[in-house]
Amino acid sequence: MDGDNLFLKVKKTGSRSWIFRYQLNKKRDDLGLGPYPAVSLKEAREQAQDARRLVARGVSPKKAREASRRSGGATPTFGEIAALVVADMERDSQNAKVRYQAARHLGPVFCGPFLGRRVDEITTTEVAALLRPVWDAKPEVARKLYPAIRRVFDRARVILKADYDILMFDNPASWENLKAQGFKAPRALSRGHHPSLSYSRISEFMSALQRRDALAARMLEFMILTNVRTNSVLGV
Repeated sequence: MDGDNLFLKVKKTGSRSWIFRYQLNKKRDDLGLGPYPAVSLKEAREQAQDARRLVARGVSPKKAREASRRSGGATPTFGEIAALVVADMERDSQNAKVRYQAARHLGPVFCGPFLGRRVDEITTTEVAALLRPVWDAKPEVARKLYPAIRRVFDRARVILKADYDILMFDNPASWENLKAQGFKAPRALSRGHHPSLSYSRISEFMSALQRRDALAARMLEFMILTNVRTNSVLGV
């Protein structure tokens, strides 16, 4: 619980989402604010504050959201549609690594420039510019990032038509569009074992790892010290 009835709901599958709990006319209700980490704590607090203002005026935040959609309210952003896709992917997979990657690929790390943009305003040229830095340099990332982005736009086309009467005639991340921008299939991943670290260098490596102020560094350090599996650490 963050405070003032803002909760982070954690399911048995490990997926997490923000919930704002409110009471109106002596009836309690929950308003979903989106999955974490696609929706940050700051964003969840801002949404919760907007909902509190509505409750103070005697207006149901849930009904206000539905009315806004029916009346052609603000067109959703890429980040809002991405949050729905992440929630679907987390629900459909029991693999902790897959759930972690879904939120990471469609979050600020790779899709930061898109998150606050109207989803129907993003062009193929912009999608190509977002993908190019990882397409050849990190093919293992590209193979997962690209389908996730394409899925967001596919979902957006359905939502915009059904809820906003807006037609997206094309998916800006379609493969045909990207090929027209000069894209070729990501290069094949290299096979074989990763090189190992000599035992004599482990002390030096651990010292360097401890100096890194990053969650991934703490996770790797924990794995080395405990010999647990990767999925166990990602599911914490």
